[in-house]
Amino acid sequence: MTADTIDRPRIVATPQQDTDALTPRWVSALEDWEHAAAVAGYDAATRALRLRFLTRLAVASTGLPDPWQASTGQLEDALRAAALPPSSQVAARTALRHFYAWGCAAGRIDHDPGRRLTGAATPPVLPAPHQTAGGASDRRPGQNGPPSWSRAWQKAFKGFRDYHLASGHSPGTIQLYRQHLGMLARIRTDPWKVTTDDMMTTLAREGWAPNTRRTARRAYRSFYRWAAQFGHLTPDPSAPLPVVRAPIAAPRPAPQAVIGGARHRAGERERLMLDLALLAGLRRSEIAGLHAQHVEGDCLRIHGKGGRQRLIPIHPDLRGRLAQAEGYLFPRRDGRPISPAHVGKLLRPLLGPGWTPHTLRHAAASNWYAETGDVLVVSKLLGHSDPATSAIYTQIPDALARRAVTAGR
Repeated sequence: MTADTIDRPRIVATPQQDTDALTPRWVSALEDWEHAAAVAGYDAATRALRLRFLTRLAVASTGLPDPWQASTGQLEDALRAAALPPSSQVAARTALRHFYAWGCAAGRIDHDPGRRLTGAATPPVLPAPHQTAGGASDRRPGQNGPPSWSRAWQKAFKGFRDYHLASGHSPGTIQLYRQHLGMLARIRTDPWKVTTDDMMTTLAREGWAPNTRRTARRAYRSFYRWAAQFGHLTPDPSAPLPVVRAPIAAPRPAPQAVIGGARHRAGERERLMLDLALLAGLRRSEIAGLHAQHVEGDCLRIHGKGGRQRLIPIHPDLRGRLAQAEGYLFPRRDGRPISPAHVGKLLRPLLGPGWTPHTLRHAAASNWYAETGDVLVVSKLLGHSDPATSAIYTQIPDALARRAVTAGR
């Protein structure tokens, strides 16, 4: 799919008399919806069919010139007024739910009047959220492998990557930015034609956690600030993007029962991964790239996020296994290290629903704080630049919390 096929398409897949009967608000809304569906990878035939139903229903909804003022009752009235044959009823209702789910996610309407419509499927209008925690790449529905990049994007990203590597950014951070920029590469084949609205469309997608939105925004701001600085375009289209406010999450350490069950089900290799997360507080990327050279006496030298290094004393339960290591601890068949995503793929089924390798890192932080009572120590062991970040990972021991509550008696 080229940029020309998804660059704000006009409504042409419907009878002309229906199109002429639409109000300007409906025309604008349907054009925006079709653009979002095209960006999401829905084929032209599916978009045309749903657009035809939506146009017919919009015309039938007399007294509703603005789609973003609709109620469920008005949509039901429009379905009856359209007098569709029974074979088309389900498809029409699905088109409505599809349209209003997108409108709600994009902030066009503060409620979803299509949600209560019966007899319709509800496919998401936007691609599945990029899972930074799980390592899944951003893909169109039904697409295998990473998105293809135009030559213009490849050339631009090489310059961006080289600049940031030269300034000391970690390869992991740059790769994460690349994955988020890949969403924009699907919208426009030319990175210098990406608009603020294109970036807003991706940031507004349904299902993203606030921290994922923040990372995507940071990727866009970093890339286009660099582009503006080196004269590739002006002005910077990412400058108007709103600041993403992320609520402070409560610590969520994996409980002992979950950890014990996972270790019992794990093989030798997966058990070592679990213990590196729990006893050394390592991230998935740090586990994946761990090499025998990182063992220095009774400590591990870890190269973490942002290029920061830290020394972690090796837990007694890990010493014997790490002493036997040669090369990468978790190599692929070609000898290179496995990916962080593969670590998550191996550990998630062992931990069970709702628990991830990162909750083992929370458990490590909570255990260290219970032992020392010092969040600065926890911060150094986790590799955080700010102890306030470590405090988010750290659950206060129950006994300490109870003593604090009852101290005023």
